[in-house]
Amino acid sequence: MDIIRKITTYWLVAFLLFGCVKRDPSKTTCKYAGFTRTQLSDRDLSGIDFTGTDLSKADFFRSDLRGAILVDTLLVGANLEEANLTRADLTGADLTRAKLRNAKFYQAVMTEITLENAEVAGADFRGALDLDPELAVELEKRGAIVRDPKKNGSSELS
Repeated sequence: MDIIRKITTYWLVAFLLFGCVKRDPSKTTCKYAGFTRTQLSDRDLSGIDFTGTDLSKADFFRSDLRGAILVDTLLVGANLEEANLTRADLTGADLTRAKLRNAKFYQAVMTEITLENAEVAGADFRGALDLDPELAVELEKRGAIVRDPKKNGSSELS
């Protein structure tokens, strides 16, 4: 079996086992699949649709989640340290007790997210969209970066 066939077989099996479907080369969906405690660190997961998926305690350390769709996703206790969530849609996501240290949320949609007891020190929320102003203040008090210091303390989120 040649190397290309082995790689193709590996990815096909991985997608079938994890409930992911690749409908066309540019879009992968893992809607409503279960990935609890899954090791997904240092991976390119950009653009994947994880809508409604249980990703509780999954490890996304240093993963690329740019443009990922994480709508109504459970990320309770997940490790997203140093992950890049630029332009990700986190609408309705539950990040209770998630580790978000040094994660990037530039232009990420943060509508109705839950961040109770999340570790946010160093997480960069500058430019995040729909972040509740009260939550933004709380995040800043807990060590997150919410405002651009070059803008005289005014929040970019308003």
